[in-house]
Amino acid sequence: MKKNMLTIVVIALSAINLVLSAVLVFAVVPASNKTSRLVEQVSSIINLELESVSGEAVENVNPADVENYKIDQKLTFNLMRSGDGSDHYAALDSISLSINKASKDYSKLNSTIAANESFITDIVSEVVSSYNYDDAIASREEMKAKILEKVQGHFKSNFIFSVSLNNLCFQ
Repeated sequence: MKKNMLTIVVIALSAINLVLSAVLVFAVVPASNKTSRLVEQVSSIINLELESVSGEAVENVNPADVENYKIDQKLTFNLMRSGDGSDHYAALDSISLSINKASKDYSKLNSTIAANESFITDIVSEVVSSYNYDDAIASREEMKAKILEKVQGHFKSNFIFSVSLNNLCFQ
């Protein structure tokens, strides 16, 4: 009789082990996968743009090879209507382009920047005007990245590696 009792205890413990394993598989693993996905999404949101939009690391540009081109023109833009229904504006004093003099396209494209000033201001106007007041305040760097991407697309080169909107104000 003692052997049968021991067998029943072993079978009961095995059944309990099976039930706890099922709970583990169906309850804990999905929750841990959700947590893992959440951590992955948060880490991708927090990714602090270690490279420029073009993929060329900004740190790789030697400061001696940087030339600044300033479009000295005060500009005012209408922002998209926000939820409060009032009109908002953006204003800036000038646009500065940081140019890599060591770039292979520098010699042929540097002279074309002055001729394309109106196109560059048009790109800035288009991008800035596409934001509403709250989004514009919250995402200045994203705005500059979009402007940079469009300017690089216009010149079909990444010899311009940074755009600065000097004294950008929102009202």
